[in-house]
Amino acid sequence: MLMNRLGIIYLTLSLLFGACTQKSDIFKRLADADSLLYHGLVDSADAVLRGVYPKTAADSACFFVLRAETDYRLRKSPLIDQLNYGIAYYAKHPNPRKMAEAYYYKACSYFLLDSLPDEVFILLKKAEHLVYDISDYDLKGKIYSAFAYANNTVGELEESLVYAKKELYCAEQFGCRHDIAYALISVSSSFRDLGQNDSAAYYVQLCQNLIDDVSDDDKAFFYILMGECFTGDSYAVAEDYYLKSLKYQKLPRSYTGLADIYLTHGDTLRWRQYCDSALNNAWCKLKIDIYSDMSKVYYGLGNIDGLKNSSDSAFASLKDYFNMQKENYALEIQKKFDFERQKTDYERKMHILWFVIACLIFIGAIVVLFYRHLVHKERLKNVELEKINSVAYAKIEERNSLLEEYNAHLDSLQKHNDALLERCDDANKIIATNNQAIAKLRQECDNLIAQTDSVLAEGKVVYDHIVASQSVSDYKDKYAACFYYFEKTYPEKLSIFDTYRDLTIENRIFIIADDGLEKTDGELSKIFGISQSTVRSRRSKLKERLS
Repeated sequence: MLMNRLGIIYLTLSLLFGACTQKSDIFKRLADADSLLYHGLVDSADAVLRGVYPKTAADSACFFVLRAETDYRLRKSPLIDQLNYGIAYYAKHPNPRKMAEAYYYKACSYFLLDSLPDEVFILLKKAEHLVYDISDYDLKGKIYSAFAYANNTVGELEESLVYAKKELYCAEQFGCRHDIAYALISVSSSFRDLGQNDSAAYYVQLCQNLIDDVSDDDKAFFYILMGECFTGDSYAVAEDYYLKSLKYQKLPRSYTGLADIYLTHGDTLRWRQYCDSALNNAWCKLKIDIYSDMSKVYYGLGNIDGLKNSSDSAFASLKDYFNMQKENYALEIQKKFDFERQKTDYERKMHILWFVIACLIFIGAIVVLFYRHLVHKERLKNVELEKINSVAYAKIEERNSLLEEYNAHLDSLQKHNDALLERCDDANKIIATNNQAIAKLRQECDNLIAQTDSVLAEGKVVYDHIVASQSVSDYKDKYAACFYYFEKTYPEKLSIFDTYRDLTIENRIFIIADDGLEKTDGELSKIFGISQSTVRSRRSKLKERLS
């Protein structure tokens, strides 16, 4: 009996240990596959994922997203049902990065099917908003690249350029030469489609040093852009680039570029051959351009049948294009999704705002109590400063009185000296003595003037602060100098004190700012470092001192 129980316990522990080990092994394999994909080793990641058999919902969701990424990068169409499983799982168990990847690769699966329904823009918009606040520039760049391609396909060229530039920024932040090369090609292509050839040529030149980092399939786009840059300058070089592009992919733009070159050289046979090749895989808008150009050529050659056929085909393609435009609301879908997201963000921010307001009210109550304590201390300090200012102003008045006395004495001596000079030459000794006295008095006058100028300069600093509505809290010991500066500089404004009595120096400075400069309560609050309620209180107290 005991042995049976021990056997059951051993079996249970073995199963639990085996399950944990298996779960750990699956998680490690998924992490290895994710790392391999991150470093561009797609084939190795595919080999790892082939040996993974997920057991849990979390592992299944992660596996399906990684499987979709691997298939897409191997140019296989991802299974949408598996991506839907991942999306449903991450909707219940939030993981912004994985959810964004699922949306992105579901959108990309339509690219491989040469399909572009409105759902593609909705999926990409969802992915874009999910990665907005994360710093995964690699994933952001992929999403912006898909947006650039999708918008370009439906004719939203301006929007395509916006996303191509975003793609380039993310590639530069990520620091991958491969991604930078692709982004430069995307930006250059967008500029070319908008007819901004100089900008397109600039980005193509930047891409030349990175072309070796581009896959063979995508080198075709680079060589097309190079051919378009040289068309008109060197047709031989342009032709060489277009032919190189055809070695990698049979793209309509390669054929149209070659057709234009042969038409320039008068080879209408090869021109027509390449036009027909371009029409085989061209989208509606490009077909319209090709048929329109063919109509112009046939018109110039006098070929009525060719003109009629190409014109009819152009009108048919134009009709198809208009029908497609009526059914396609790509830009409206993107704008609507952005609006809904902004509305949600606004509501969330409003909740945060109310919470912040409540916190601010609580903090404000604490600040008011603390402020009242500081006001009491400030009042005591102001009493001492008022005493200092009163003594300083008395000294200033004393200096001015002495200066006036010395100036009067100086004038008297000067007159006396002039009188002595007129009377006789024998008064030279007296004059010399007077000159010495004059020099001494002048020196003392200069000293007093210098002191007065210093006081005026200090007063002007405080007054300029008040005029500029800047704080003078640190200049309270200079209020007397400020009042003296105001008294000497603006004597015509001293009438503002006529209706008051028993004013302190600080009160005079307050009246200068309030009545003389007509500062607002807010500006007075900032100037004197007091609250607006204190400003109004001080003004009321001053009115009580009216004569």
